Amino acid sequence: MLQLHSGDIAKECLKHVKMVVPTIVMFGVVPQYFFIWIAWRFMSCLLPNWIYQAGDDIYYSVYQKFVLFFFEHVTGTKLIIHGNLEVLSKKERVIYISNHQSTVDWIVVHMLADRQGSIGHVRYVMKDSLQLVPLYGFYFYEHGCVFVKRHYFDSKKMVSSLRYLKDKRIPTWMVIFPEGTRYNPEASEMIEKSQSFAKDRGLVPLKHVLTPKYKGFHIALEHLKNNLDAVYDATVIYSCTKGSKKTLRTKAPSMFEFVTGLLYLFRCSILLIRIDIQYNHTLNRNSRPGCTIYFIKKTGF
Repeated sequence: MLQLHSGDIAKECLKHVKMVVPTIVMFGVVPQYFFIWIAWRFMSCLLPNWIYQAGDDIYYSVYQKFVLFFFEHVTGTKLIIHGNLEVLSKKERVIYISNHQSTVDWIVVHMLADRQGSIGHVRYVMKDSLQLVPLYGFYFYEHGCVFVKRHYFDSKKMVSSLRYLKDKRIPTWMVIFPEGTRYNPEASEMIEKSQSFAKDRGLVPLKHVLTPKYKGFHIALEHLKNNLDAVYDATVIYSCTKGSKKTLRTKAPSMFEFVTGLLYLFRCSILLIRIDIQYNHTLNRNSRPGCTIYFIKKTGF
């Protein structure tokens, strides 16, 4: 019969506490935050949009900093940033593009934006099905996020959504994951389909990332360029995705695994490159080769 010592029981209890408490606390405060936001939405309905957005960005910042407390300080995650660290020394208005592996990628964006003092200005281009998530979907729309259909991209709808963010009094970190879905090294069919898509269009088949879809990036760049300082190109690597000799990569961790501390000595390495919006001719002339070139570089990081 298996016997457990008191020390083992304590460790097991602590493990379950770490799994349950952060989740309960983070989701438990959502209704309260939502009702406070609703009050601000009604109070500001007769005010200019930029005034509402300024208050909303502060509100968003407070909640996301609360969430980051668990992800950074409770889990003991180590964030390693490569590249020009001065990028985060001053606030900027940017389009942020990155490879996409996990829901944790959203948290990584907030970690970087928080270091620049821009966490309240983070907005996403996201798949339209997320708009159906209770409370979150409605709020993200009101926060200025852009919802698009993954398989039936409607450029006119995206242009209409971006019009609101062209106001220079509304600073923005517009986050785009050009792959359109999460990269999973175990999903061989998806990877083969992505590589075939690239070959059919005369593009370089990529490893460790999927072929980027450039339309959303192109439209955001074209319509927000007068309200942007730069494009941030981020390549994110999670230490726990390093596989064996037979499997070069393993699946990235989920947000649940991350926040509950199920990963030991979790490290996140980020290569962050700043591309000036005014002087990069590759971006200004045609965003398709620019987006593809940046993703080719990610395969070697």
